[in-house]
Amino acid sequence: MAKYELGESIKIRDLKFNPYRPHQLAVQSSTRLELLDIRKGNEVTASYDINSNELHGIGVKWDPSDANRIAAAISK
Repeated sequence: MAKYELGESIKIRDLKFNPYRPHQLAVQSSTRLELLDIRKGNEVTASYDINSNELHGIGVKWDPSDANRIAAAISK
């Protein structure tokens, strides 16, 4: 079984499996959004930083009409 770890000070805000591709997982922390492929031992396939000390990730959702699109909610 593979595992996914974040640093101790990182808090996971949301995680969602892709409804079209259940092997894809989106994980949003307070400072980062990562897309993982669980077939490959939780390999990070894409990673996006939230580049402001004033912004924090609060949620993530896959687009119901497009398997390749994801929306991330960010708050000040």
